[in-house]
Amino acid sequence: MTGAGKLGCLIASCIVLFFSFAAAGQAYPTGTVRIVVPFSPGGSTDVLGRILAQKLSEELNGTFIVENRAGANTVTAANMVARSAPDGLTLFLTSSATFTMNKSLLPQISYDPVKDFAAVSLVAEQTLLFSVNAKSPLKSLKEMVDFSKANPGKLNLGIGAIVSRVAAELFKRVSGADYLIVTYPGAIPTLQALLGQNIELVVSDTGSFVPQIKSGQIRGLATTGKSRDVLAPEIPTVRESGYPTYDVPSWNGLFAPAGTPSTIIDRLNAAIVKAMSSPEVKEKVAGLGLAATATTAQHLENVVKTESEKWDKVIKEIGLQLN
Repeated sequence: MTGAGKLGCLIASCIVLFFSFAAAGQAYPTGTVRIVVPFSPGGSTDVLGRILAQKLSEELNGTFIVENRAGANTVTAANMVARSAPDGLTLFLTSSATFTMNKSLLPQISYDPVKDFAAVSLVAEQTLLFSVNAKSPLKSLKEMVDFSKANPGKLNLGIGAIVSRVAAELFKRVSGADYLIVTYPGAIPTLQALLGQNIELVVSDTGSFVPQIKSGQIRGLATTGKSRDVLAPEIPTVRESGYPTYDVPSWNGLFAPAGTPSTIIDRLNAAIVKAMSSPEVKEKVAGLGLAATATTAQHLENVVKTESEKWDKVIKEIGLQLN
């Protein structure tokens, strides 16, 4: 075959591949779509995933289900998704730490947060919350810090996710607070431990604790964002409590395996934009303590890059590394 003939075959193959991907995007989904959530059932990310699965099923006329794969600081689920076929039938709904903190905290992870995934869209944003049992004598973040300094080793602080661990370690650094960090497998077990008075303090996503705050079982001390949480506006931020540079936001994003056709990414993104702008969805998501959002895939990629650089620097300064 001549050089011109080979070139012609190559061009023809590219054209066929292009239209095959385009057709795949138009027909998507071609089977049941798993939205993998790296946390146990019942937490805010899990419930968010179920809300999203229902809306995507309606918008794309397909079947979307949630599959919980908890374990190893979200690494178990991330590895599974990274190895999945790039056909849009396996998606990954996770919190920010999976993509912005794990690489710095867990240098042995086998997935690459950038090379192994394709961003689809941000889905929700949230704050974290420092809280105590309502029976605790501690009424404010300052009281907690003062008590911990006067009674070193007496406070146990529970966390159920890596972002909470970083929030707790960073606050230790900026405040000089003294507490022992105890790890639980998710927000709900942490909440149960706090209600049972097995621990004195918790840092977790605000949404998982709002019902208990409203019922008077738990007292919120401070939230970790730049502004107060809309669901608990009576609770001051850490910044307002005397630590003006402190800011630990958290978000949930949807990703697919790297190599997923752009036509599928675009179709998913359009459906998410429509779903997350629905008043019904916004209300449900707000009930979790989250703010529903939707962005371009490129925006999510930029967020991952920017925050990864920020947290890599902070984690090195703290000297934190997990096994």
